[in-house]
Amino acid sequence: MKTSKFILGMLLLIFFVSSCYTRPPQQIPPEPLMVEVQVDKPIYRIGEFIVLTARSNQDCYLALYDISTVGEVTQIFPNRYAEDNLIRGGQIYRIPTQTDSFDYEVTGPPGIERVRAVCTQKNVNIVDPAMVSKQETFPYIQQTAPQFEQSLNQKLGTIPSEQWAEASITFQVQ
Repeated sequence: MKTSKFILGMLLLIFFVSSCYTRPPQQIPPEPLMVEVQVDKPIYRIGEFIVLTARSNQDCYLALYDISTVGEVTQIFPNRYAEDNLIRGGQIYRIPTQTDSFDYEVTGPPGIERVRAVCTQKNVNIVDPAMVSKQETFPYIQQTAPQFEQSLNQKLGTIPSEQWAEASITFQVQ
C-alpha cells in the first residue's frame, strides 16, 4: 500500500512538473528573399517604350540591368531621375512610374534583349562604380555583357546568399 501511494505520488509529481514545462516556440525560418521582374509584352518594335514591373517578397534594394541585343549593358534602375531604389516587400513597382519624367525606349537592333533584376537587403554597389558612365539618364556599364555578368556574379558571391536574389526576363525586339 505504501508502495502504491509512493508510485501514485511520483506519477502526480511527474504530471505536475511536466504540465508546468512549456516548449519554446519553434523558430520558423524566414522566407528566402525573392524578386520577380516582368515586361508589359513579349515583343517590341524599335522605338516603342518598355514598362517593367518588379516585386520582391521582402524590403530590398532593387537594381535593373538591360543587356541589349548587341550585348551593351545599361542600368535602367536606379537612374538619374529615380535614384531611390528601396522597394517594399509584396508591392508591385512599375518602372517607369506614370509620374516619372523618363521613358525607356527600345533602340534595337532586332534580336533578344534581357533585363536582369537584382535585389539586396543592404544598399550595396553591386557594379564597380569605375565601370559606370553616369552621364546619361540610364548609366551605361562600360563592360561587355559577359564581363558584366562575370563581375556581377563575383560581387554577388561576396554577399551571403540569403541577403540577395535575382531574376531575369527576355523579350524580342523587331
